[in-house]
Amino acid sequence: MASPATLPWSALAATAILLLASPECRGEANDGAEGTARAPAEIFVQVESNISVLGEMVSGSAKPGSFAYGLRIGFRKNRWDAFVQAEHGLWRDDEGVDSLSIQTINVGVGVGLSYFERHMRASLSIGPSILLTPSQLDDAGAVGIFLDLRPAGFRWPVGEHVVVELNPLTFAIVMPTMTGIPLLYFTYRTALLLEVRF
Repeated sequence: MASPATLPWSALAATAILLLASPECRGEANDGAEGTARAPAEIFVQVESNISVLGEMVSGSAKPGSFAYGLRIGFRKNRWDAFVQAEHGLWRDDEGVDSLSIQTINVGVGVGLSYFERHMRASLSIGPSILLTPSQLDDAGAVGIFLDLRPAGFRWPVGEHVVVELNPLTFAIVMPTMTGIPLLYFTYRTALLLEVRF
């Protein structure tokens, strides 16, 4: 488990600086067809999987701390989008259990912003986290909070309606129990998404 004091507020500041420094945010976008054309509104569906290994490697563990897969459905207009998401998360119990024995359902609503001529995307989502399996101190069914910050996702079009997005480093807070001794996971994750646009 992690302490809330470890929350990297510097990551939030770095995200804001990165977005404000982008040419599109400064009004310096290329005057080519991609920069001037207003993209039509579109609906998109994303399927994704993510895993946390970077933080564990730093601490000397070769085993993933979490794995999750999920679905996002959203609406995009120009560079901004809004979406709803649901993911099934599996987490390693810190009480000496090697397997991913703690399970949660994380649901959120979020916003995304495409930048660098839509080759990159940042997003932030928040919502409830529901504990599916009992932990050492908590019963299944407890409800807490979920937050997911993705400052830099790299996007590659594959055909006209499909995009692959890789987020090398994301920040997630999963706290399915908030009473007593909170069950809190703060993790760095790598996420891979496949997006279909309509």
